[in-house]
Amino acid sequence: MLDMQTTQLSADQLLDTLRRVVRLEPAVFKEIRDARALTGVITCALAIAVVIAGFGAYMYGQTVLDFGGFSFVNTALLGSLFTFLLFLAGFGVTYIVLTQLFTIDIAPDALFRVLAVGHLPYALGLLVLIPQLGFVFGLLSILAVFYWSLFGLKAALPAASELRLAAAVIAGMALWIAIIPFISGPDNEFVTGVFVYGLIA
Repeated sequence: MLDMQTTQLSADQLLDTLRRVVRLEPAVFKEIRDARALTGVITCALAIAVVIAGFGAYMYGQTVLDFGGFSFVNTALLGSLFTFLLFLAGFGVTYIVLTQLFTIDIAPDALFRVLAVGHLPYALGLLVLIPQLGFVFGLLSILAVFYWSLFGLKAALPAASELRLAAAVIAGMALWIAIIPFISGPDNEFVTGVFVYGLIA
């Protein structure tokens, strides 16, 4: 269990928290909601998850496609950067929907921590590099992000309506799901994870 008064967390505490997140223990999302000390670590973890998905898109071009693949800079680096920024914008949309439309009280940094943890399954986008099965894993990464984000919010905000929480999560996700395909093209493959298939199409 996290000590909310602690500013320095040990590696064992962090690993235990990660294990509990993977097991989807409701209590850990409440702790993450209140643990300001975890903000930096969770931000780094989210960035790593996005880069992993970006690398998956890059490797898809190297291992599956016949025309020589994508630019490492455009896909793995810039694509990951743009995806991360769009995630942040999506968090902002979710916050506005929750607090302004549904009048659900939650601090912005608390919401960020819960949603950032909920977006960690996006790293499954790495598996788009697997021929034939890559799209399935890529789609699974998006579904897992939705489920983990909704589960985390429901655990962190038990009094809130699950339907309203789902609507807020969908609103935030819809932003980056809609924009990522439009910022990419033949000369700027700014895609990560499953969105590589939209570029090919």
